Amino acid sequence: MVTRVTLLWLIMWTAPALLKAQVPADSLCVKVYFPCGGSRLAAVPSNRPALQQFIFRLDSLAALRTVETWRLGVTASTSPEGSLAVNRRLAGRRAKAVSDYLTRNAACLKDTASRAGWLTEVLTSNHLAAVTPRRAFPTMRFAEVRLWREPRLVMAGSEMAVPAAMAVENDIIMLEPDSGCCVAWPEARVARPLLFVKTNLLYDLLTAVNVSIEVPIRQKWSLGATLVYPWWRKTKWRKTMQLRYVALSSRYYWLGTTTTDRSMFVGLTAGGGKYDLQPNRRGVQGDVWHVSATVGGVRRLSRKWRLEYAASAGYVQTDYTKYTQTPGTPYGVIKVKDYPWGSRRLQTVLPTSLELSIVYQIDKKQGGGGYER
Repeated sequence: MVTRVTLLWLIMWTAPALLKAQVPADSLCVKVYFPCGGSRLAAVPSNRPALQQFIFRLDSLAALRTVETWRLGVTASTSPEGSLAVNRRLAGRRAKAVSDYLTRNAACLKDTASRAGWLTEVLTSNHLAAVTPRRAFPTMRFAEVRLWREPRLVMAGSEMAVPAAMAVENDIIMLEPDSGCCVAWPEARVARPLLFVKTNLLYDLLTAVNVSIEVPIRQKWSLGATLVYPWWRKTKWRKTMQLRYVALSSRYYWLGTTTTDRSMFVGLTAGGGKYDLQPNRRGVQGDVWHVSATVGGVRRLSRKWRLEYAASAGYVQTDYTKYTQTPGTPYGVIKVKDYPWGSRRLQTVLPTSLELSIVYQIDKKQGGGGYER
């Protein structure tokens, strides 16, 4: 009787030590981070060492044979800049990047593929865009891997249940606070859009050289400037397109912001310049200014490129003179003003522009480490 009591006391006294020796206290979990719009693990330098540490613990646990069945759960998340559809696809790519890396590098996953399964959960945070400060966005771009398992302690051919001290909650082995298993996000490098450079493809088709810049001043406001400067003349063809035009504009993004994947905007544009337009033998010269309302939208093609479409209409005033191209004069081919020779004035409301622009984003970076977007 004394021997049995002594043996039972010895087992109870040594069980915590045996558990600590055979089941790692720092339960298996790792979290890696990504730059905005990215799914490459190598984009954040701390990801690879963290995954290697996780694989070492995973292989060590498998070698102890304290796990009968297991599943690896991958939770991938995105920050709310992009559209919901884009963010779901991006989160899926992040989860796949982590699972592919573990499958390639963890020996236990290759040896025990028949009893190891994957669970993937995709999180999107678009509904939090209005209430989440931008400084929190980097922490929302992650993929986390946890080991879902049924642990058991093997002692002399028998099994002992894992005590509550192992912190098994709903079959998920939780991280110890000081385990260091999860990766800390490095100091963020903010990559905010400094300006957008664009060209109107519809003007380019007419050989009208043009360039515009847009500078975000807040999440929903921006200021812009446009220069249109086609300056060519083909006397033999009786064609001229000469235009010196400058415009300033302001925009308000009422659906989305200046950086979201899809957005709509309204704005106000004021511009003016001089022109000489001759589609055939007859032409017109003058100067013009206008104030117009603008409505349009933006769709992101990639992290750096966007497609923009817009239309403007408003008040237009122009003073112009009509002319006729006349050859065979003592001065060669000249443009002779039509009678009456004085200029005329037109004041009316007209469409002023139609835009289909390709846009390139130039970022402003600060600090060191990862990327804020």
